[in-house]
Amino acid sequence: MDVPPISLSFIADFTNAQGTARAALVRTQYRQHMQQEDRFWAFYYRELFDAVEAVVARQGDLQPLKEAVRVAPEKKQRSYAAAAEGLAALLTKLRPTAITRASTALWTDVTTGVQVRVRPHFVTTSSKGDHEAWFLNCKEDAFAPSAANVVLYLMQAHGPEEARAADPRLLNVRAAQSLRLRANVNREQIKQSLAAEAQTYRALWLANSNGDGLQD
Repeated sequence: MDVPPISLSFIADFTNAQGTARAALVRTQYRQHMQQEDRFWAFYYRELFDAVEAVVARQGDLQPLKEAVRVAPEKKQRSYAAAAEGLAALLTKLRPTAITRASTALWTDVTTGVQVRVRPHFVTTSSKGDHEAWFLNCKEDAFAPSAANVVLYLMQAHGPEEARAADPRLLNVRAAQSLRLRANVNREQIKQSLAAEAQTYRALWLANSNGDGLQD
């Protein structure tokens, strides 16, 4: 069985995970793919992302974030409220003057054939005319530096054209934390780490497809 492309968010979660949590992530990913549910989580924060665009369009008025939390289904209330608080702090600090959704590019590991859909959530423009590509981690756990570097590197080196022309920024939303790729970061080391993650991911995926990784 071919390994289907994975999202930028998933490769970050996979890099961030430790031990058996990595196998559990792939097991869930495999099950969702087989049940054609693998697009569900892409839409979980859709209303909040819509609200981010509205805040920028309204020149920093945070009311759309409050409204997104107010009308969210009960099962989303806690996660939406926590993410909205962080987004309010980040938008107040960063103050973009324009924002658009980003398109998608595809990165392929030449050894394993594993592919990652590299899609930042937004491309923003500051009052000075600077452009940034934003990836929003709205989950409870902030990304560790290794996972953050993978996301930032993929956006910068293999993202869509508008992202490669911008400065990549990762937002750990609930912590109201903004991360950028350091100028002196070892990009070769990131590339090697990414190749190793692709190899591990492929092995775990194939174990599931062979029936060896499905037991709980």
